[in-house]
Amino acid sequence: MREIGVRLALGADAGRVMSLLLGEGLRLAALGTVIGLGASFAIARLVIGVLPDAPAWDARVVGGAGIIMPAMAAAAAFVPARRASRVDPVVVLRSQ
Repeated sequence: MREIGVRLALGADAGRVMSLLLGEGLRLAALGTVIGLGASFAIARLVIGVLPDAPAWDARVVGGAGIIMPAMAAAAAFVPARRASRVDPVVVLRSQ
């Protein structure tokens, strides 16, 4: 909160603070999604190698997960970002 207070005190507007925090959250979500999708492909190949009659990965499930996970991460990052963008810099800087 202190960093946000300093940014707001130095002239950053609420939209810029919000985009900064959302950007950080979405970058982490994108990285996690890429790693998760890569791991799912690797595990699917492993399962198919061990169990030849097992069905291959379902594109709808993998695609849905690739869309839903970043959307949920964006929703989860939005609330703290909005709260941080509404902080009064004077109160934050005085409290610490």
